Amino acid sequence: MGSEKAKRPKILEGRTYKVKMPNCGTLFVTINLPLEVLCRMGKSQACQNAWIEAVSRLISLALQNGADVEDVIEQLQGIRCQAAGIPFGGKGKAVLSCPDAIARTLKEEITPTEEVQNSKDRIQEGPLVYRNNISDTVA
Repeated sequence: MGSEKAKRPKILEGRTYKVKMPNCGTLFVTINLPLEVLCRMGKSQACQNAWIEAVSRLISLALQNGADVEDVIEQLQGIRCQAAGIPFGGKGKAVLSCPDAIARTLKEEITPTEEVQNSKDRIQEGPLVYRNNISDTVA
């Protein structure tokens, strides 16, 4: 990794992917390349969210210190989780765990498939909704 940490600008643009995880809920992965990845499970237990936040922070730290996103993908892809149950998604598309789902979204971000590029299930513009434990704020 590089010796000098990249500074985060005030504003980064990115995308948030919604990944349904069997037996776990919905994983939201926000990718603001080249510097950060933010992940959150919808309606999950605090411990599960803590682990996912830890993975997100470590990915972001690696990217900010010069790691290649393809190296991050290589390290995360293929990790299996018993809680994820039987892999789903079809041949070559089976999601094996939350880290595997993060790797898949990162790969999709750097080399989008035609299916995703042409998807009608995408929101291009609209208000951002920030969620916290107290209230919802629309920005």
